[in-house]
Amino acid sequence: MLGRVLAGTGALALVLALAWLFGEARYDAGANAEEAKWQAVIADKEREIADLRVSAEQRVTQAVNSYADRIAAIEPVIVRSTDTVTKYAQTSAGSAECLSADRVLGIDADAAALGLRPAAAAQGGDSPLPAIPDPP
Repeated sequence: MLGRVLAGTGALALVLALAWLFGEARYDAGANAEEAKWQAVIADKEREIADLRVSAEQRVTQAVNSYADRIAAIEPVIVRSTDTVTKYAQTSAGSAECLSADRVLGIDADAAALGLRPAAAAQGGDSPLPAIPDPP
C-alpha cells in the first residue's frame, strides 16, 4: 500500500513538474510573441513620428519662405509710402489735421498696392456729416 501511495505521489509530482515546465515555456513563448509584436508597433510609430517631424519642418520652411517673399514684395510699397508721407508732411497742406477726399485716395492706392482692401465707407444714415474742406 505504501508503494502505491509513493507511486501515486511520484506520478502526481511528475505531472505537476511537467505542467510547471510546460506552463513556463508557454508563458515565455507568449511573452516573446507579445514583445515582438510591440517592437513592430513601436518601430512603426517611431517611423510615423519621424515622418511627422520632417513634414512639420517642411511646412515651417515653406511658411518662412512665403513670408519672406511677401515681405520682399511689399517692401518697395512701404518705402514709397514712407517717402510720400515724409514729403507731404513737409508741405503746408501736410500739417492739416484732417484729410480731404483727394488725399484719402492716395491711401486707398497704397492699400491696393499692398494687396489690402480699402475699408468700406460708413453709411450716411439720416444726417451724414458734411465733407471737410481742404485747408487754405
